[in-house]
Amino acid sequence: MKLPRPINKGFTLVELMIVVSILAIVSGIMIPSFSSYTRNQTLKQAQENLKSDLRSLQNRALTGTGSDMLLNGLPAKYWAVSYSSTPGYNTTYSFYLTSTGVCSTTDPASSIQQTVTLPANVTISSSSAHCLLFSMEDGSVLEKNIAGVIAPITDTTIKLFHTSSTTSKDILINRAGMIKNAN
Repeated sequence: MKLPRPINKGFTLVELMIVVSILAIVSGIMIPSFSSYTRNQTLKQAQENLKSDLRSLQNRALTGTGSDMLLNGLPAKYWAVSYSSTPGYNTTYSFYLTSTGVCSTTDPASSIQQTVTLPANVTISSSSAHCLLFSMEDGSVLEKNIAGVIAPITDTTIKLFHTSSTTSKDILINRAGMIKNAN
């Protein structure tokens, strides 16, 4: 009498190696794509936060929030946002009240409200101004140019970059004060 042969209920080594190989190939394809996706989402989030802060300052200026404050003996006239144009130092932006339009958070005629740090590896730059002023008089958007003169802005693009990518997310601000995403 022959004994019944046991039935093997498992995978062979070859079958396991094929499955592991397929998983390695799929993972190798997905990881760079996922990294690109997370970089893009980080930039998008920073873009939306900055745009929201700019609109908030514009609304504060239009409603006259803070207009009753005296800064160094002068009434507040502008809500301002500034950031550094120096590489390595352009990872934050500050917004504050100012009575003279001086683009400095340390000026006695300014009252800093908040400094915002951008997400890791995100930097900010602009096509022109590094200080935008929102007038409490009429809500217009002004800039302090290189000569130190406060003037209406030309159309300005604020760019946010990820340090490991060449793509940017842009915010456009036009003469009329419209603030919108460019991409």
